[in-house]
Amino acid sequence: MKHSYLLAGIKPGRLVALLKRNKGFSAKYANRIGFLFSIGVWADFFERKEKRHFGKELKEIKELEAPIFIVGHWRTGTTFLHQLLALDPQTNFMDVFKVSHPNHFLVSRKYYTRVMSKFLDGPRPMDNVKLGMAEPQEDEYALIKLLDDLPLEALIFQKKDAFFLDTEDDFMPADRQKFFETLDLLVRKLMVEKKGCRVLFKNPFHSLRAGALRSHFPGARFVHIIRDPKKVVPSSIHMWNVVGKQNILKGKWISPKINVIADFYSHILTSLRKEFANSSPDEYVEIYFEELEKDPINVVRNLYKSWRLDFTEEYEQKLRAFVDEIKDYKKNTYNISQEDERLIRERFSALLPQYFNN
Repeated sequence: MKHSYLLAGIKPGRLVALLKRNKGFSAKYANRIGFLFSIGVWADFFERKEKRHFGKELKEIKELEAPIFIVGHWRTGTTFLHQLLALDPQTNFMDVFKVSHPNHFLVSRKYYTRVMSKFLDGPRPMDNVKLGMAEPQEDEYALIKLLDDLPLEALIFQKKDAFFLDTEDDFMPADRQKFFETLDLLVRKLMVEKKGCRVLFKNPFHSLRAGALRSHFPGARFVHIIRDPKKVVPSSIHMWNVVGKQNILKGKWISPKINVIADFYSHILTSLRKEFANSSPDEYVEIYFEELEKDPINVVRNLYKSWRLDFTEEYEQKLRAFVDEIKDYKKNTYNISQEDERLIRERFSALLPQYFNN
């Protein structure tokens, strides 16, 4: 999928409302608008079909499964951890298809398989991670199609001469009730799709919503993954430049400065540690990417132990098969200047001293 994948699958009416709210789009992106309308043309039909088939069952669910939330800054290994946890047969999660079609994924997958497969040939545009309809994906890509006032809207419609992320924002929409009603609906759908499942979400934006999520979902579990900021910061700049340029519909893409990304990463770290300062290990666990990369099976096993979850033999076998499958995966590498490294050291030497011991 080469462009506009953040909004691909959005209902035409929602897209029209989004364009009106943001006062249109830039003419040079007209082909992207055409693509979005063509992909979303059947959304209303399938949404009505899903409501007919599953509306009653969804409403009858009174007790929601408390989700597992993978949080942390982008490029810290959240996707790798998501892939590992999603292998548990007891788990259900949002995948690429579901986040593309959150209104109707319970009934429409078989109809879209052939069409979407043509757009998902090859790895993700920002790295070498496999991209396919059944691959785990972050739920923010679903929420942007269902809700107003989310941060990705500011990425798609550039309104100011600055990077779209703001360290002062908690990324909760003004209408919090609607936000949680929508998230609850996704949980219900996952529960209906796979009975008795454990619901899994991965979303870096949830890092700054953690307090609200804890209150709304008593019993929810959180895992915060951390990685060397000297790797995270330049990788994040590359990621946002790719995602921004491929999804913008209005204005000019503003590339983030290294100090902006460093500040945001430190903001997420401090916010999560403050929020969970007095929490128990069965609610919140910090893990480090370097340890996960070195010994993923034991790290996941210990994570399950902290959460008091059953780490089954079947799950372990799936983990071993997956780890063996990706053993030749090549990560992107980035070089940073001495000045940039000095800036990163200043931001993180106290927060993450283990990465700056020389």
